[in-house]
Amino acid sequence: MAKNEYFYGLGRRKASTARARLMGGKGSITINEKPASDYFCENEAWLNELVEPLELIGKKDAYDITIRVDGGGLAGQVDASKLAISKALSA
Repeated sequence: MAKNEYFYGLGRRKASTARARLMGGKGSITINEKPASDYFCENEAWLNELVEPLELIGKKDAYDITIRVDGGGLAGQVDASKLAISKALSA
């Protein structure tokens, strides 16, 4: 993967929309310019659900992920973000 190359995915769930960019990196996840643990109030269940697509293919620490999410509640935003990551991985 080139330095500025990334994979893009769009996910929607209920009233939430998430746009994810996956770039080669070390496994950091940023949501709306905050670390994922801060954005989801350190809820371990939501954080684990967010990285499920990466764990399934064994690439949890292979990508840095930037997500822009809006609308809905936090549960819908987690599901939309998870779908966006999955679509970016399949691109």
